[in-house]
Amino acid sequence: MAVSVYLSNNTVQIVCGDARKKQIRVEKIYSLTIPEGSLLNGVITSEMNLKHDLKQIWETYQLPSKGVRLVLDSSQIMLKTVQTPKANAKKILASVAQEFADTINIDQYVFDGKILREEAGQKKVEVLAAAAEQEYLADFVRMFQDIGVTLEGIDVAVNAQMKVLGRIPELKKETMITSHLDGNNLVSTLIVDGNYKYFNRTRLFSEHGTEGFAAEVARTVSSIMQFYSSQKYEKPLEQVYMGGYSAQDYELCREAIERLGMRAQIPENSDAFAMPETGQTVVESDLKGEPVRTCDYIYAIGALIQDKGDIDFYERYRKGQKRTAKSGLGAGKLIPIIVTFGVCAVASAVLLAMNMITQRKIDKAEEYIENPANQLSYMDALDKQAEASRLQSMVREGEGIWEIIHSYPMPNSKVEQEIVQCAGDEVSITVNSYDAKTGVYEFTAQSSNVTIINEFITRLRESAVFANLEYSGYSMEEKTGNYLIMVNGFLNENAGK
Repeated sequence: MAVSVYLSNNTVQIVCGDARKKQIRVEKIYSLTIPEGSLLNGVITSEMNLKHDLKQIWETYQLPSKGVRLVLDSSQIMLKTVQTPKANAKKILASVAQEFADTINIDQYVFDGKILREEAGQKKVEVLAAAAEQEYLADFVRMFQDIGVTLEGIDVAVNAQMKVLGRIPELKKETMITSHLDGNNLVSTLIVDGNYKYFNRTRLFSEHGTEGFAAEVARTVSSIMQFYSSQKYEKPLEQVYMGGYSAQDYELCREAIERLGMRAQIPENSDAFAMPETGQTVVESDLKGEPVRTCDYIYAIGALIQDKGDIDFYERYRKGQKRTAKSGLGAGKLIPIIVTFGVCAVASAVLLAMNMITQRKIDKAEEYIENPANQLSYMDALDKQAEASRLQSMVREGEGIWEIIHSYPMPNSKVEQEIVQCAGDEVSITVNSYDAKTGVYEFTAQSSNVTIINEFITRLRESAVFANLEYSGYSMEEKTGNYLIMVNGFLNENAGK
């Protein structure tokens, strides 16, 4: 029985089982929490604490100390899909290493690759290329050795996931997005016709079980949808398969994703995987109380499967260590050969340097342009540029409206105050109405003396309030003996400002 281990920031997933030709049998599952701070994004930050926790787990559950396969997911591991000439495994591995030639301190890296697709009649194959620093891998190898556990292999999470999906008949040729939640880490993978194309690792900052959390998950899906659209694939992208979600998070995130026009679901267990009963599991993580589902433990289960030509960083690491040890033997005998080779290399370099530099720049530019992450960033930048243009248009429109509004007179207290000043003490004013469409300010003026009303009209004409005045003839109010006059004043553009 094989044992596989997947480590995340605060969870250890351990799966015991066997990979058979027709079915993967999972006998036991352990999903255990460990204190935060020992691991951060797949990098050991406190080896002493992590070693203590793992040793305690192995002793408590009496887990096998040999045949253990480790699954890693970290930004420290570089992944890319590349096209290489069809060749034997050794030459393909050399091509993989060449793909990472621009990496700083490349001699300190371990490389591996796995053929993803090989079409009949084609001279090239599509390869999942992977690279990781020797010291990064050495930290895990030493740590497990210190607790008495011998590693048999080291896989990467994306590869482990693809091995599981490849065993499920309903999904092996599917075009979809997988969304795997691991605490606050979200790994989203784009798969087209069953072939891996792109993945995105995101740190979520909203609280679980909130609309904000669901919005962050949906934004990640939306970004991959935009990238997919930019690639002009023939098949529609309609499905998101989710794993690692609690019931509450799943419902909120499903609704948010479906608002994007996508279908979202947790896939049911396939007959290709025999999963253990609840009594054969120990779950202390966020998945406690949830059904035992393949998708929730997909990385650890995938490591049970060993395909031909599979990725195995541990094997590459061990071979690298052996080569390092052998390189120190017989160095004295190699000096003349090295000197001769050096002289030839210098002579050749003069002729080849310019060509190599130019080609390297071209290759680097093409790699940058074709990198899915850069293309996704480009699409995001276009969206932001369009949004910025839309906002600028709104601002210009708002400024135009503001100018139009302020070109109209304002029938406010300033206008009334100026009319009252023109009226003086002997003319009383009653405001009747204001028509905003025409700018007509209608009011009634009354006084006991006709001459004073005439003077009032003259003062209004001379003021800056009205552009024009229209008024009716006088009438006398019998009760008061006052003379009345109806005035229609067309407010000046600057009135009230």
